[in-house]
Amino acid sequence: MSTEIIRSIRFGTDGVRGVIDRDFNELVVASVAYAALKYFKRKRDLGRVLVSYDTRRKSDIYARIIVETCKRFNIETSIVSRPTPTPVVSWTVREYKYDLAFQVTASHNPPEYNGVKVIDYNGCSISDEDAEEIMNILQKESNEVSRFVLTLQPSTAPDVVIDPRESYIEYVVSSVSSPGRRLRVLFDPLYGTTIGYTDEILRRLGHEVKCIHYEFRQDFGGVEPCPEGPNLENVLKIVKENNLDVGISHDGDGDRIGVVTGRGRVLTGNEVLLLFVYEYAKNRKIRTVARTVATTSLVDKICRDYNIKVIETPVGIKYIAELLIRGEADIGGEESGGVAFRWHVPEKDGIYTAAQICDIESREGVDNVLDEIYQRYGVPRFRKHKIKVEDDPRELFSKYKDDIVRALRDSNLCIDIVTIDGVKCVLQDGSWVLVRPSGTEPVIRIYGEEYSANNVFESVVKIVENIIRC
Repeated sequence: MSTEIIRSIRFGTDGVRGVIDRDFNELVVASVAYAALKYFKRKRDLGRVLVSYDTRRKSDIYARIIVETCKRFNIETSIVSRPTPTPVVSWTVREYKYDLAFQVTASHNPPEYNGVKVIDYNGCSISDEDAEEIMNILQKESNEVSRFVLTLQPSTAPDVVIDPRESYIEYVVSSVSSPGRRLRVLFDPLYGTTIGYTDEILRRLGHEVKCIHYEFRQDFGGVEPCPEGPNLENVLKIVKENNLDVGISHDGDGDRIGVVTGRGRVLTGNEVLLLFVYEYAKNRKIRTVARTVATTSLVDKICRDYNIKVIETPVGIKYIAELLIRGEADIGGEESGGVAFRWHVPEKDGIYTAAQICDIESREGVDNVLDEIYQRYGVPRFRKHKIKVEDDPRELFSKYKDDIVRALRDSNLCIDIVTIDGVKCVLQDGSWVLVRPSGTEPVIRIYGEEYSANNVFESVVKIVENIIRC
């Protein structure tokens, strides 16, 4: 039975995730750690490994299993002293020259999920090629993996314990050179790892910070630890009631950000990226921007005005990270609420982003900047839809991808179809609809951006549902 479980392990968009004690458990964690360590020891020397974890149920237990696995390989291993945000782990890897890191987290997924993310020495998630090689070990050497992991117990021996919090906070504070007016900020960490990070940074920058949901909770208070929807509506309500300037929220592991303004605007992930693209473009600080296929094409319109190159990537910040690492892009982001900066870490960092957004708010006003963008480039409508499926969404989508492309071509809805990740239908006015399988949940995701009134989004949803339900 254990070998069957080991062979079934798959890396998604950002690591391995699943429901705790159902398809994600101690065996899965130990197997992923073992296979990853075996692969990277074959590839290069592993001198030091960092292990971290978030606030979810069993996260600390899974982290100790990884520590014990590292010890079996005679690798010097450090573990964090408290639940730590993923971007802080990425920064620590780069700053203190770790060769590899494991972060136990399921990021923004519901509380019943957990996962493990493998972070390379450059501070970003391992490449698709590395993930494939690790899965090959799990497939081809499952008997050896099984014999090893079934003897493991969570580590109880003293470890090298570190707390990167103070060093990271000092670094982020130093990145904001001259903050403007003093802000009154609401901070909602959603019971997650960013407690004591974003709020402390903003206070050191001179802002007044009010906090809610300010304790580590394994169940995230019964809500999904994602800074959008009802969670941000609650932040907005408190901001309005208390006449605050801005509200900031993060997901469970701190790579995403949610923002509301004192004027009542709830920023989308697209708008967060647009703020930086526009600000940096005006000030001639960037030459190339990377965005995913699911991200607003307003980025393209801004960049055309300032002669800035735009690179379109598959969904997943790791594809943008590769460009940042190679120096082929200066900033990049995606609609899910994260921005990465070449001069920081090649990963989304909601904490660093929060400091920079509050800097924009203090000097110019976030609403003022967005109003200027929409006055110049138009106001699109961004839409989302999920189709829940019982089968593996990637296998299901692969099975029906050609049928979806054929149906869209026959419908004459699109002037172009892009297939670098999923199927993207592009319209004459710049509107688009993207269909792709989730890498973390059992759903087919459909995204859309409309620049004019039409029924293309609904038509694409109907086409896809008819094909996969038949």
